[in-house]
Amino acid sequence: MSETIPSESSKDPLWVVAHLYMDDMLDKHLDPVDDMPRVITRLQYLLNMELRRRAHQDADARWHEDTNNALEAMRAGAVVR
Repeated sequence: MSETIPSESSKDPLWVVAHLYMDDMLDKHLDPVDDMPRVITRLQYLLNMELRRRAHQDADARWHEDTNNALEAMRAGAVVR
């Protein structure tokens, strides 16, 4: 496996997956010209899935925060609509 330079991006799961995928491609001696479109397509798929996962996490966090705020307001006697 190639040597990595530690950085903030190296802690990002998406960066790690992309790096491992490229290392795997190089280890299998895949032809960059013939196999690169397939590799790029796979990386795009992984990127989209990670972006969706992060968007759902953010939406869930906002929903929980809004719900908790509404519950606290109700406990304080406010009318929540």
